[in-house]
Amino acid sequence: MSKYIDADKIIDKLEEEYRLEHYSDYIDGRNDMINKAKLMLAEALITDVIEAVRCKDCHFYDKENNGGLKKHGFCEIYKGFKTDDGFCDLGEREEDE
Repeated sequence: MSKYIDADKIIDKLEEEYRLEHYSDYIDGRNDMINKAKLMLAEALITDVIEAVRCKDCHFYDKENNGGLKKHGFCEIYKGFKTDDGFCDLGEREEDE
């Protein structure tokens, strides 16, 4: 199974972990390592990924209208009952109040 990563976060973490002030004697090696990591991430196979919203976090999911089923609610998009841990690409994350 594929794993999806945030390449920018990895680069930020590398740059944070290997801050210049700690590696000033090894600046060329440090920069070379960071640049190689950036190249490897850029050349990695890119997968088309969409953000899915879990039903329990969706604006269109009515947890109160569960038809007597545990961990279920009514989906206004699909006009039917869905499980809390279900998901789709049409949902919209409910705003925190």
